[in-house]
Amino acid sequence: MIRILLVEHDERAVDFLSNRLRKHGHEVLIALDGEAAVTTARSGRPHLLLLSMDIPVLDALSVASAIRADLITQSTPIIALAPFSDADDRSKAILAGCTECHPEPIDFLRLLERIEHHARSPETELKAPESDASALAL
Repeated sequence: MIRILLVEHDERAVDFLSNRLRKHGHEVLIALDGEAAVTTARSGRPHLLLLSMDIPVLDALSVASAIRADLITQSTPIIALAPFSDADDRSKAILAGCTECHPEPIDFLRLLERIEHHARSPETELKAPESDASALAL
């Protein structure tokens, strides 16, 4: 099971993505704004972030930068979700720390493929949060 932090403020998008991801066996954490995303990424220790580029409070580029600057979350893959109408938008997302960009409207099967790709990647550590790991050691 992959623990995914979905950062999205649109309720319909949250419902669509979270329900489909859960049906595919993934755990989904939800943050409705950028500030909550940074806090939840640190406390929830997701294996991957799905980051809408259109979020309130703290913008998505700042969220990606904050995730990369934190020792706990710096290696967490970030898939940016946006229309990405031009190469400049994609470049900004990558420079801010996003691992890759996925266009909207979302092709769910393609997105799921990319999520699973990152789960298999040697750079991505799919390990339990410290509290779970210590419980397993007993």
